[in-house]
Amino acid sequence: MRAMTAVMALVLLAGCQFAIPDLRPGAPAGGGTAPGAGGAAGGGAAGSFEAARAEDLCRAAASDGGFGVTGVAANTEIRGPDGLVTGRNVMLDVTRGGQSRTVRCAYSTASGEARLMVL
Repeated sequence: MRAMTAVMALVLLAGCQFAIPDLRPGAPAGGGTAPGAGGAAGGGAAGSFEAARAEDLCRAAASDGGFGVTGVAANTEIRGPDGLVTGRNVMLDVTRGGQSRTVRCAYSTASGEARLMVL
C-alpha cells in the first residue's frame, strides 16, 4: 500500500506545471517559456516597457513621415525561431491628405529602431 501511495504521489507531482523562469536575454518576463505567454503587450514590466517604447518610436516615425497619428490599432510581439522576442509590430491608424488608413511599423528590440512600412 505504501508503494502505491508513493507512486501516486510521484505521478501527481510529475503532472504539475512548475513555473520555471526563462533567464535567457530577451525572454518574456513573468516566468514560463511558452512563446505567446504574456499576450499582445508582452508579459510583465519588461514587455510593457518594450510595447510602450515601440509605440512611442513608431508614432515619431509616422510623424516624421508626414502622417498624423490618430491611434494604435495593434501592438504585437515578433518572435524569432528560438521563441525570444526580437521586436514588435505596431499598427498605427494615420491620416494624411484627408485620407485615413492603417500602416505597419516594425520595431527592433536589438537596434531600438522603428521603421514605418508604407507602400
